[in-house]
Amino acid sequence: MTGTRRLYLETLGCSKNLVDSEALLNLLPDGRFVPVADPLSADLIVLNTCGFIEAAREENVERLLALVAVKRETGARLAVIGCLSQRYARTLAEEVPEIDLLAGVCQQAELAGALTELGAAAGAPRSLVPASPRISFAGCLGRPLLTPPHLAYVKVSEGCSRACAFCAIPAIRGPYRSRTPADIEAEVRELAERGVGEINLISQDTAAYGRDSGEDLPGLVRRLARVAGPHWLRLFYLHPALVDLPGLLDIFAQPRVAPYLDLPIQHASDPVLARMRRGHDRARLAALLGGLRRERPDLCLRTTVMVGHPGETAVDFAALLDFLAEHPFDKLGAFVFSAEEGTPAAAMPDAVPAELAAERLERLQLQQMEISAERHAALVGRVLGCFVEALAGVGDGLPPGRGVDPLADGPFPNARAALRTERDAYEVDGHLFLDDAGELSLGQYVEAEVLAADVYDLRGRLANTPDRH
Repeated sequence: MTGTRRLYLETLGCSKNLVDSEALLNLLPDGRFVPVADPLSADLIVLNTCGFIEAAREENVERLLALVAVKRETGARLAVIGCLSQRYARTLAEEVPEIDLLAGVCQQAELAGALTELGAAAGAPRSLVPASPRISFAGCLGRPLLTPPHLAYVKVSEGCSRACAFCAIPAIRGPYRSRTPADIEAEVRELAERGVGEINLISQDTAAYGRDSGEDLPGLVRRLARVAGPHWLRLFYLHPALVDLPGLLDIFAQPRVAPYLDLPIQHASDPVLARMRRGHDRARLAALLGGLRRERPDLCLRTTVMVGHPGETAVDFAALLDFLAEHPFDKLGAFVFSAEEGTPAAAMPDAVPAELAAERLERLQLQQMEISAERHAALVGRVLGCFVEALAGVGDGLPPGRGVDPLADGPFPNARAALRTERDAYEVDGHLFLDDAGELSLGQYVEAEVLAADVYDLRGRLANTPDRH
């Protein structure tokens, strides 16, 4: 196939998928593909999928079928990649014959060649999906960004070797493998030279970094903190069983590290934690969180919690609520257990009825709303570092279909600018809104004083003369 092709690439799921999409774009031959923002105008449609839990699969299949309808209308070729196709390649090939090409996770190098060779004529679906997931970091260095230009995600590892009873990720993405510190530093340095002001360090299990190679996470952070340029290094997904208080304090003592810790506890009842095979108990969590609050009260703590795991009793759920009240998190994501095919938890007895799990989720969320509102109210009068993420009349500066303009339906109707603070992660947390945008520009780094707060967002004013980043 010769000539230039119009490529529509859509990424569903997590930030790791987004990096895979960016790496794929980086590996495509120069001049052979032109990205477009509308699938109706594309010759080639690529959908990068998530297959983590049932709700995600349903959303992904719904989107896939919508793009199948586009293909029927336009004659475009259709490729489906990522976690869903890694896990269900045969099913997708059989049930959605309109798919032209299937690829799994971390296959961006093979996929770039296959997309280039994909002809205009339809045929039987071709699958590149290996029997077992393979790990690759190809294409990461120098890749184009699908985020706003002032921030980027950097993978420090791929895969997961833990055995949490409820999780299918190890089967989808393979065993844990750390990137070398030199590799990561080279990527961070290259991004900083491009003007990226926030580096988000991601993986399936960031706290496990280096355990397979003799390195460690504090050492990696110390190395990256010496790279000039970024305002923030932000760390995501530190498993509580793999971190200790001295190591965390070392990490947060480094310059440029955002005062933000993503520590997914999943539960706080010892019987449930044991059934989940989390490798830690309530006492460890209490000691870790208590020490962090004592030594670094400025930290913003985020967690993830699951309700409805098989065997969860009313006593277990009450223990979770009590723990979260005693050790409050600033931000919390909660979801209901999903019985994932092939996981130990899917075969466990004493399933929690869906209605009861949903009721518990609502109770948990209502309690957390009160906690979050209280934690946010304590920020009034504080000055926080921020990036400008949206401006009235400009939006978020991303192409159509990428990102969401927080000004469109934010809580402060007169706001002219949406900023994201050092205590808020991109596409995960809230914003700080300004009534007066002044001469601000997208991606600019400023400091703002907090004037008012609600459960999820803040309102404020500029606290300094803006420093253009």
